[in-house]
Amino acid sequence: MIPPEGRLPESVTLVDKQAYFVVHAPRQTGKTTTMKALARRLTEEGRYAGLHFSCEAARAFPDDVAEAGKGVWLAIEEAAALDLPEPLRPPRVVDAPAAGFLQAQLTRLGAGMPPAARAHLR
Repeated sequence: MIPPEGRLPESVTLVDKQAYFVVHAPRQTGKTTTMKALARRLTEEGRYAGLHFSCEAARAFPDDVAEAGKGVWLAIEEAAALDLPEPLRPPRVVDAPAAGFLQAQLTRLGAGMPPAARAHLR
C-alpha cells in the first residue's frame, strides 16, 4: 500500500496556487484516505486549516436547496469538531436567508477567522 501522503505529490502545490483539482479513480483506491491525509497535513504544517467533509447530506433534499445547504454546513461543523483544533473550527451559525445560508456560512468561515486562529496557523 502506498502511503496516502505520496499519492498526490503535486496537491500541496495546487493548494498553494489556489487551484482547483479533481481526484477521480475507481472505488476502493484510496481517494478518501488520501484527501483526509492531505487535509491533516495542510493543518499540521500551519499555513491552512484543511478539512475533509462530505456533501452527501444534501442528497436527502433533492428539491430543497436551503435544506441541502444546511445539511452540508452540518457536515462541515461535525468534521471540524473531530479534526480541527478549537481555534480553527467554524464560527457558530448566523441567521441568513434560506437560499443563501451555505454561502453566508462559508463566507464567514473564510473571511472571519479570529486572530487566535490566525496565530494558531503560524
